[in-house]
Amino acid sequence: MSHTAKLVSIGKVADVDKELLSFVEFKASFIEKELKGTENVALLLVEGTKSYFPVFLDDISIGELEKQLREMDVELDKETRDVLIRRLN
Repeated sequence: MSHTAKLVSIGKVADVDKELLSFVEFKASFIEKELKGTENVALLLVEGTKSYFPVFLDDISIGELEKQLREMDVELDKETRDVLIRRLN
């Protein structure tokens, strides 16, 4: 894998920093998800880039997340993976 994703934040969509909200809104639009603001979301930063990858925590398993990231040649760092496993289970 050539890139690593690191956890930036976890919280409700309504609490996402305004500078990062466009990433969340784009992902929601892409997967045809209507945002209410109450959704749990994690924001991952793909190291070495300026790309943020939003993860809607109520809709995904760790296996599915890792599959999506592998398709982009990205893997979770160990600490991020451990935190997300606790949140997703």
